Amino acid sequence: MRQIVLFLAILVTACAPQQRLRVEPNRLLRQSADVNSTGVDQAITAIRPAFPSFGNLVVRYADGRTEKVSRKSVWGYTDKKGRVYRQYGNSYYEVIDMGEVVQYERKNPQPNQRYRRYSKTLDSKLYLTRKKALRDVAAL
Repeated sequence: MRQIVLFLAILVTACAPQQRLRVEPNRLLRQSADVNSTGVDQAITAIRPAFPSFGNLVVRYADGRTEKVSRKSVWGYTDKKGRVYRQYGNSYYEVIDMGEVVQYERKNPQPNQRYRRYSKTLDSKLYLTRKKALRDVAAL
């Protein structure tokens, strides 16, 4: 009987909804350290690739002005709900959890498809598995 109760407790804990990372909303993050900082950053309303030059991003601020910034100078952004997105390659990954391993998720436009990635730190390479991320000695 104890084993069944223990199994059910573990099952409920594993299936519980996961708390996602939330920070100050509508900010452009220039580096990973900006995730935990609170400052007087200008609030943004939109961020998109600059066409035809995909090496730049167009950032629209809450006061109505727009600015073209280099993609390389941006680490990520936060949306209006305070979710953190990291730019990696040509994609943006939502930072789900910052525990022993940083967990990311990217939603595919196709329904019900999500890609999970992991990294040792906020600035290190993304891996397909937690095990590979934990072995990343270059991040230390």
